[in-house]
Amino acid sequence: MAETLRLSWLFFILIFFLVELHGEPRDTAQRRNKRDNSNDQPRMLSDNGHLVFTTGNNKEIRFQTSASGRVKVNNEDLTQLLNQIKTNKDDIDFIKSHGGGVPPDVTNQLNQLDTRVSTLENKVSALEMTVQKVSCSSNPCQNGGTCLNLLNAYHCVCPSNWAGPNCATDVNECQVYSGTLQGCQNGATCVNTAGSFTCNCSPEWSGTLCTVRYDDCRNTGQDLCVHGWQGNGYSCRDVDECLTNNGGCSTTPMVQCLNTMGSFHCGPCPPGYEGDGRTCTQTDVCATNNGGCYPLATCSSSPGSSLPICTCPPGYIGSGYGPTGCTQTSNICQTNNPCVNGQCVATTSTPGYICNCDSGWQGVNCDQNINECLSSPCQNGGTCTDGINGFTCTCTAQWTGPFCHTQQQVCGGYLTGPAGSFSYPNTPGHDEYDHMVSCAWVIRIETNKILRITFPFFDLESSTNCNFDFLQIHDGDSASAYIIGKYCGQNNPQELYSSHSSLYFWFRSDHSVSAGGFTVVWQSQDPVCGDELTAPYGNIKSPGYPGNYPPSRECYWTVTVDPGLLITFAFGTLHLEHHPDCNYDFLEIRDGLLPEDPVLGKYCSTATPAPLQTTGPNAWIHFHSDFTVSDQGFHITYTTSPSDPGCGGTFTDSEGIIISPNWPNDYAHNRQCVYLIRLPMGEKVALNFTHMNLESHGSCSFDYVEVRDGRTETDPLIGRYCGSSPPAPILSSSNFLWIRFRSDSSVSRAGFRAVYTVACGGTLSGTGQLRSPYHPNSYPHNKDCQWVINQPEGYVVTLNFLSFDVEGGSCRFDFVEILQESGADFSAQTLSDASHSL
Repeated sequence: MAETLRLSWLFFILIFFLVELHGEPRDTAQRRNKRDNSNDQPRMLSDNGHLVFTTGNNKEIRFQTSASGRVKVNNEDLTQLLNQIKTNKDDIDFIKSHGGGVPPDVTNQLNQLDTRVSTLENKVSALEMTVQKVSCSSNPCQNGGTCLNLLNAYHCVCPSNWAGPNCATDVNECQVYSGTLQGCQNGATCVNTAGSFTCNCSPEWSGTLCTVRYDDCRNTGQDLCVHGWQGNGYSCRDVDECLTNNGGCSTTPMVQCLNTMGSFHCGPCPPGYEGDGRTCTQTDVCATNNGGCYPLATCSSSPGSSLPICTCPPGYIGSGYGPTGCTQTSNICQTNNPCVNGQCVATTSTPGYICNCDSGWQGVNCDQNINECLSSPCQNGGTCTDGINGFTCTCTAQWTGPFCHTQQQVCGGYLTGPAGSFSYPNTPGHDEYDHMVSCAWVIRIETNKILRITFPFFDLESSTNCNFDFLQIHDGDSASAYIIGKYCGQNNPQELYSSHSSLYFWFRSDHSVSAGGFTVVWQSQDPVCGDELTAPYGNIKSPGYPGNYPPSRECYWTVTVDPGLLITFAFGTLHLEHHPDCNYDFLEIRDGLLPEDPVLGKYCSTATPAPLQTTGPNAWIHFHSDFTVSDQGFHITYTTSPSDPGCGGTFTDSEGIIISPNWPNDYAHNRQCVYLIRLPMGEKVALNFTHMNLESHGSCSFDYVEVRDGRTETDPLIGRYCGSSPPAPILSSSNFLWIRFRSDSSVSRAGFRAVYTVACGGTLSGTGQLRSPYHPNSYPHNKDCQWVINQPEGYVVTLNFLSFDVEGGSCRFDFVEILQESGADFSAQTLSDASHSL
């Protein structure tokens, strides 16, 4: 039956499409003429993807084959189908003619089958609609995701850098690629971004993943050897990166730089520090259990060591370590120091102290001067005069030297010893020197000492430029050394100091006027160089400049200017012994007053460096020379200039607000701002931080606010603060409070805000005085000071006003109010004048 239906369907298709086309043959000309008649000509059209055959009026469509040719539609042979249709037609006619009825049960089954087929068709149609539904038509997949249609749903195939149902969740490549070759390499810092990531390379690496060594020749040079090597391209030798700035490894503390072929790496941080070798941060060994020190002892970190330094408090002695590390001693050294010329050290034994006497003193209490003349040190008739820790020999005219042991030469000579004198003539003032004299003296002492020269007597012929008779002094042992001065006349030259351990004296007289001569006295002493500079501008010179600097010197200068100013150093001259690591002679400048502050520059060559500038109002300069090669030294000048607005300054009002630069926006990197609060003598500063938002770190080594109880960086530290928690209110012990804000080169936050006022009020007991702020000067506006006086039970409080000057009237504006406690109540009395005692 189904076969019959299918053949019937094909039959009707043939009736519609396959009809024999009738017509008579025409010649070419006739066919061309018929094209002009649109109703008579057949057409074949393409209409919206359909192929349409159109005949002329009353014409047919005919398909004719010859021989064994066939006409097929979709591989179905139409001739066979027509034959089958004819056969089926004959069968149907036969059934009808023979009355072939269908049994009732078959009819019923056919009806049921028809119902089921209809139901199945409906379900198939619904399923077809669901399948044909396009869920991806709304483009739900983001960030380049590929959408796949599912049954009544969709699925997004995301690229590797996105995730989630719709590819909207960024993948943290820094976490995924950490420790793999797909992530940042060679110590770079990975920064995740939307859909990607970036690598912040260390200075010696570059490229997307920091896998390309930095090409020093990428601009104007020629890349003859790869990075880490040097040469002409034919021969390359390893570059020792450790010779320059310690290879980038830490220098404070010093970390060993280990050179390798074509590269280098940093050794571990020393004990007491932690870090990667490039940056080492001192560990706070005192943070837990006071570092193991005695509970009352002071614990401090020791640079380069994992052990703390324990210091017993005043009135205690001992090692400071452990629960029994300190033992209480006598307090006689504090209350009544018995040591007259020495240092008192408290002990636990009777009499409770010992005296360490200063040089030249002796006795239990260091009150007896040692008589150094008892040993008769002066020879050849010299007279000994006792001093403190020494003596002086006054020699006869024929002898000289510290012990009068050197025979006085007529003119010139070589002199030694820690102290002594020489004169010309032998009895200056009694005799006059000869004409046409030219003689020289050389004084030499220990190499690690310098000479202090004084002139007890001086009388030479006067002249404008000392061209006639003169005494000329050179800072060294020959006439080629730098000239310190040229002297004549009757005024004694001021005392002078040598830079080295020797001096050269040249006396010359002409043919005319003569005078009484001179006496030179020398003493040796330890060299002192360096200074504490506070002027807004100045200059710093090496010892002996412009002559060569002496060997084995350690010179320190500090420059301190007003807060809110920056210091700029300019180099006029720089001639130091050259060495790649600056291990011999060097000049070092640090950004602050402490030897652990950041290094601005370290120099050991003859090349003039560019000017450099501090980030705050302080600088620390250190000059070191070893015991061998010497050079001309250095001459540098410094000037000051204002720092950024809002960065530092001096505050003198009775109250004010201190904020970090750019507050409340993020502060800038690499800033140092110093704020100094200065109130009148006798007042104290109350400081309260209202906001704190700095980069957080365990020891506050990156960005921080530092408060010191005084006026400089070297005064006692109150605290160093960072993070987001404001510290407790701070009260100074004097009229100064020093505050420093410092930021590093990385993270930035909103900063801080602090309010300060002149402190007043408090809790008192016993006897004493209280006063208004700034007394006896006018008190500041808008102050509210409250004092509470507590006394033991059974005692009363008596107030006596020694001075009283408050705005008068009805006490509505300025007033002093006294409240007396009576049980749980208070009774008040308000004063506007000093007519009462209470």
